[in-house]
Formats: sequence, structure tokens, C-alpha cells
Amino acid sequence: MDEHPEYPNPIVQEVLCDITFELQAGTVWSPKWFGEFYNLVSDRYPGFEPVTINVEAQVGSPVQAAAIPLSIIRYSSSDSRRYLHLTQNKLLLNVLAPYPGWKAVREVIQGVWENVVSVINPSQVMYMGLRYINRIERTQQQETLGEWLVPTDYIPRSILNSKTGFTSVVQVRLDERNRIGVTTGELYSPNADAGPPFILDIDRGVEGKTPVETEAVMQEADSMHEHIWKVFDAATGGRLKKLLKGELL
Repeated sequence: MDEHPEYPNPIVQEVLCDITFELQAGTVWSPKWFGEFYNLVSDRYPGFEPVTINVEAQVGSPVQAAAIPLSIIRYSSSDSRRYLHLTQNKLLLNVLAPYPGWKAVREVIQGVWENVVSVINPSQVMYMGLRYINRIERTQQQETLGEWLVPTDYIPRSILNSKTGFTSVVQVRLDERNRIGVTTGELYSPNADAGPPFILDIDRGVEGKTPVETEAVMQEADSMHEHIWKVFDAATGGRLKKLLKGELL
């Protein structure tokens, strides 16, 4: 891992890591794995909550669709700042503000993934995603995003000069495996007297097969984080640097 500055006043609102995996050939998902996984993580994630959502799936002809119930177990830390979501082929981690730094997030990803492997023994990873959602509070209603960010390959200059009510989404395919999406816009916040906060949402993904071994998975995680950092750093203006350093009163 390259060394990056650890700012005393980070603006990261949430970090998400998605690991989608495939079971061993001939293996059927066992509901008992939810409990076995909990036994391994309960000291860090004592909360245990079943969640059911409906996923639209094609059935028969392309014009037919059916809602398939998908069982998910949510495991939560005692301070409600970290969550794990486990389902039949996916592990999703959420780390909420205050941002503890990449080293701490990396340790969470590695430890939890090793727990998944020991219980489920997946055959391979099919997709990995790492997403950083950054939040910048407006200080006045007429403020533009250009007072905080600078234009980059992923952030157009016109968006930085826009009045409130804007969104920019840039999706880039880097190669056959790697992609990145950068969204700039505003968050709905009814209690924000100065206007809605700005967001800088950087979503990095790796598609295709990755070995389940810890070294291979964490190598992809480090690579995605390094790219996210470079995108963020390139977009950071002088005023935002001061905010991150705690120098902006």
C-alpha cells in the first residue's frame, strides 16, 4: 500500500465493499452458514437481523418477470457504524463516518472475508467493488461545488459552476475487468439551512474471476483504493484541503 495523508477531518460519509462469489460446483447454499458465520464475527458484530428483499428476475419469456425473495442477514457492530450483509452469493460491508482510515477498513475487509471463506468455501470471486461516498457541507446557499473541487477527467467544469439542483455521473470502462464511476451532486437534507450538502461518490469495480485466497482479494482491494485515492486527490481544491486538515474555521 502507498502511504497517503491521514487527514484529521475526513469527509468520507460511508465506505462500501462488495464481494460477489460463486459456490463450489455441486454445492447448495446452506442456511446454517448464517449462524456459523455469526459465531465467528459476533464479538465484532453482535447485531443479527434477517432482512428480506424482492429481486426482479426474468421467468420464461423476456416480457415476464417475477419477484424472487432474497434472504439477507445483517450483522451490525455495537456502535452501529459497521455493517455486514451476507446472502447466498454476496458479502457487503458498510463502514460509516467517522472514517477510520484505509488501514482499519482494510483490516475489516480481510478479517471478514477470511471468515466467509472458512464457513462457505467459495470457489472464486466473480466481482469486487469499493465505493467511497464523500460529503461536503455547504456554508451558504449560493455556494457552488467549484469552491471545493477542481475539474478532472471525471468531473466536468460546467458542474462545478452549476447552481443547486445538479447531478453528474461519469462511468468509465478502464479495461475488460476494471471500471470506475464518479458521481457529483447533492444530498437531500431538509435540515440544511445553507442548502443541500455536496457529494463526491467514487465507485470502483473489478469484474471477472479472482481467486478466493486472501492475498488475491486484498491485492484487488488495495488497487481499487489506490485508484479511488488518486481520483479524490486530483479533484481536491485548496479550500477542501484546508477543511480536511482542520484548518478551515
